Amino acid sequence: MRFAAAALLLLAARPAAAQDPRIEPVLVELRVGRLASRTVPAHRVGEHALLPVLQLFELAEMRAEWRADGDVVTMLQPGNRRVTISPSRRRLEVRGRSRDLAPTEFLIQEEQLYLSTAVLEQTLGIRFELSWNDLEVTVLESDNLPIGRRYRRAALAAARLLSRDSTTADGRLEERRWPLDGIIADYSMLVPTNPGPKAGAYNLTLGFALLDGAFLAGVQNQGPLDEGTARFDVSWTGVWRENPWLAQLRLGDGFSSGPRTRAVRGISFGNVPFRRPAILGQLPFTQTLGPGWEVEAYRGGRLLSFDSVNALGQFSLDVPIQYGDNPVDFIAYGPFGEVRQFNRTYRVSADVIPAGRFEYAISAGACRRLAPCGATANLDLRLGVAQRITAFAGYDRFWRDTLPDLSHPYAGIVAGLSNSVVAEAEVVGSALTRGSLRFEPSHNLQLIAEATHFAQDLIQPILTAPGRRNQLTLYGQARPFRGPLSKWMVVDAAIDRITTLDATVTSARLGGSFQTGQMRLIPAVRWERTAPDSAASFSRTSWGLNTIVLPVRRLGSFAGSITARAGIEFETPARARGANGFLSKSLSRFIRLELGGSWLSGQRASLLAFFAADLPQARAYTTLERTPAGGTSASQFVQGSVLYDAAWQRVVLNAGPSAQQSGVSGRVYLDRNQNGRYDESEYVLPDVEVTVGLFSQRTDQRGEYRIWPIPAYDPVVAAVDTATLASPLWLPAFGGIELRPVPNRFTKLNIAVLSGGVIEGRLVRASPDGDIPIAGADLILRHRATGRERRITTFRDGSFYALSIRPGEWDVAVDPELLTRMRRQADPLQFTIPQLVEGATISGLLLRIR
Repeated sequence: MRFAAAALLLLAARPAAAQDPRIEPVLVELRVGRLASRTVPAHRVGEHALLPVLQLFELAEMRAEWRADGDVVTMLQPGNRRVTISPSRRRLEVRGRSRDLAPTEFLIQEEQLYLSTAVLEQTLGIRFELSWNDLEVTVLESDNLPIGRRYRRAALAAARLLSRDSTTADGRLEERRWPLDGIIADYSMLVPTNPGPKAGAYNLTLGFALLDGAFLAGVQNQGPLDEGTARFDVSWTGVWRENPWLAQLRLGDGFSSGPRTRAVRGISFGNVPFRRPAILGQLPFTQTLGPGWEVEAYRGGRLLSFDSVNALGQFSLDVPIQYGDNPVDFIAYGPFGEVRQFNRTYRVSADVIPAGRFEYAISAGACRRLAPCGATANLDLRLGVAQRITAFAGYDRFWRDTLPDLSHPYAGIVAGLSNSVVAEAEVVGSALTRGSLRFEPSHNLQLIAEATHFAQDLIQPILTAPGRRNQLTLYGQARPFRGPLSKWMVVDAAIDRITTLDATVTSARLGGSFQTGQMRLIPAVRWERTAPDSAASFSRTSWGLNTIVLPVRRLGSFAGSITARAGIEFETPARARGANGFLSKSLSRFIRLELGGSWLSGQRASLLAFFAADLPQARAYTTLERTPAGGTSASQFVQGSVLYDAAWQRVVLNAGPSAQQSGVSGRVYLDRNQNGRYDESEYVLPDVEVTVGLFSQRTDQRGEYRIWPIPAYDPVVAAVDTATLASPLWLPAFGGIELRPVPNRFTKLNIAVLSGGVIEGRLVRASPDGDIPIAGADLILRHRATGRERRITTFRDGSFYALSIRPGEWDVAVDPELLTRMRRQADPLQFTIPQLVEGATISGLLLRIR
């Protein structure tokens, strides 16, 4: 009935233009780019066409409603912009703005509403191409329509997911290693003028690669320099990633195992990974949206996964998670161009291990910097009960000379109750009982509650604070606004309640961060109340405001590059307690100057000048201060590393620290004789970008590169960016080379580049009337020496073309699946790409299907 009523209203509203002789009925092929097409009735009016709007909207995947009053309503996405076409009133409304429709701009005929292409272009933001000879009407800007955005999303998703794993290792570096190799030296020194150089500090650490592990020896002062007291540290660490029972071993100085580490001199070993992998596993994120929706998941702007909802309108995306916070941004696209954005967060504790995995760690040795402890030992056991649940238990022991020894068995669990709720519980014998609950459904809201009860009657406890009984901490952070404003406003609050043997201390803080233009305001209010058991309680309230002003470019090259920060704090009533202000300017890429001062109530202001030189070779910080007492003091801090690159027999300076790190160095060259080794007569390639893991560098004029630091022990893949090669015909001998960096040394890796070629040919099908070209067919190229394959597709005229074909003998053949479907045969062709610096071209290849 509703459809019939709308049709009657449309017929009643038929304009006189329907009889206009200039309106000529035609049958056209309506195309939306190359994505969809349909044969529809239309009308020609001069150089424009009247198109059936409902069929056009359906083809473009736009939702349209034909209402009972005869109006046609649709929504333009994104933004939910309402469009109303009212034939009875001869008006078109777009988000409240309306215009009249001329008699030749719309037509009602046979229960169809037609609209001019000129009006549709203005309304939808698209362009039409009309070919009256071919009777075709084509939408050119299909990306502005829901169907175009859907196809574009699918292409981008496939490209992003492909590029994410595009650097794969098809080569491996096998190098000879010496028992003693590599050398690095980290140094730092602080020299003050007040009270004098004797109050300075120094630190020196030497590192070697010893027996496939890392040997470190260091010395640092333990008091005034004129007293000559120093501390020496010596250690050796070995790592075996593939060993399931002994992953690491440390002898000498380091840190103990277990959840509460401390400095010890002794031994530590276990199957705990030296460095845990970045990705812990896959976690399903589920939600209900409705039928026809598609969802993409992003983290840090990088596409992680995408999916479509099922028949019930639900989606489930397996998103890779890593240790720490995992904020995931979701973008959902509706079947008619709707866009919805939301965020989910999952936090993974550092104590969580993969499901089904068992880990142990043992350490024992003399205590260092932990009084009054003489020796300590730890046994730590962990089990991944499930994907979100890890149980742990262990034992801490402390031996003391004049005080009773301490024993602390412990056990606990870390459980992800859901994607947004994480609970932790731990009991440490003769020390504490702790529980925490964390709720973080998205980056817009975070709530944390933690309660701890401390054991009593311990003489000088080591694992707990003396005299403390209970502690309760509540923390919350929220972005109160949705949409773009959520990026500029954050509010946080915290409450702490600590009970000791003689008092109860309660403190609270309410703060926020607000961005306006180039200025960020950070206000905060603090309140503290102390209630002694034997005296009257007292409280204190303070509030303050910190401000950061980012560079304002429109102020010019000098003032527009200055960063300012300032702060002021008051006590109630409004009595100033202190203030500070600083201006910072970068004088070059590596040098920064900062000037400012601070003031505290009851004191004179102090002035400060800070000069920082963060050079690639070293760091140097110079501080000049005018103190409140009227004196002037200065200090100089220098830090850096000296590295020896044995591959090139050169000394390299680095800002450091570099201990336990590693590096890769070598050259990129054109391997003319394809022997895989650099020969003196071969060309070196400058300005080529080399990537090792997450780090990259361009080669210098000698074709050399040197990347330091990169994490040691973990395998990384080295590759060159083919876009930076001087010739499009050149290609690396290996797409990626896997190597395992050794700590405290450079690994030498020369990367070979080959001069490839171009092939051109045609694929045809034999027939009595001659050869017929075959378009869109897949061809398989196979390198005989390596067995590597590459696929190419023929063009419309049956021709094919391939660039950067590596030197050697090749076979090119038609995809066997295509031959099977066609029930035909084709013999493969053989060709050879010679090794020429300028590249080779092989043309005239002819593949014939018979």
